[in-house]
Amino acid sequence: MTVRCGFRRRRLSRLNFNASHPAFLMLLITGCGRSGTHYTARLLQEMGLDVPHERVGKDGAASWKHIVSGNFVYVGKNREAEIDSSGFDRILHQVRHPLKVIASMQTFSDSTWTYMAKSIDLDLKAKPVKRAMQAWVRWNQLVETKAQWRFQIEQLGEQFEEFCQHAGLPVRAIPHVPHEAKDSRTARFKPVTWNDIAKIDAALAEDVRQLALRYGYEDLATTAAVLKKPSGVFSRLFGR
Repeated sequence: MTVRCGFRRRRLSRLNFNASHPAFLMLLITGCGRSGTHYTARLLQEMGLDVPHERVGKDGAASWKHIVSGNFVYVGKNREAEIDSSGFDRILHQVRHPLKVIASMQTFSDSTWTYMAKSIDLDLKAKPVKRAMQAWVRWNQLVETKAQWRFQIEQLGEQFEEFCQHAGLPVRAIPHVPHEAKDSRTARFKPVTWNDIAKIDAALAEDVRQLALRYGYEDLATTAAVLKKPSGVFSRLFGR
């Protein structure tokens, strides 16, 4: 069975229709999987937008999958979904601290790895942490080629006005989202440190570090990788 998860032109939204913001904009919030798009979907829903997680609503999607088109096959479940990446007017690139993402990606399903490997160079025989390092670098680089703006999920509270402007939304205060909206799997995987990933593949770890520095994660400025103490609600939620 194939389920279509593609583009539908949204209806005119009263929330978004004003002289400063064009109407009928389809929004995609995307990045590497496990970067917090589940939370961002809930945030946009609290603003009255139909932006589901990993599906397309009348206002867009918050989904790592929808940066590329293809069939997402659910391994062992006799089911697949057609992913359509076309039709989005604004694409925003959401990033999260690489050590947090790489750790969480250890719980990715075979279905997810297989879908990603269709678009980026992944060693599907590598151990999960090394595969996650490859995916964090290469999927984010893929998103960069299509996105108009990038933001750290940990800094969204401070950047929310700019986020609204780039998303084509009226500027407003950031809405409250229940803590349980955070898609947490911390009990299912072991955290990783800079030393852990450097031991697995030093060259690849340096690729991770360099991209993270470009994204503004200054705690990786040295290979000692002593993480800063989290501050602020988004840092606490997403574990920077």
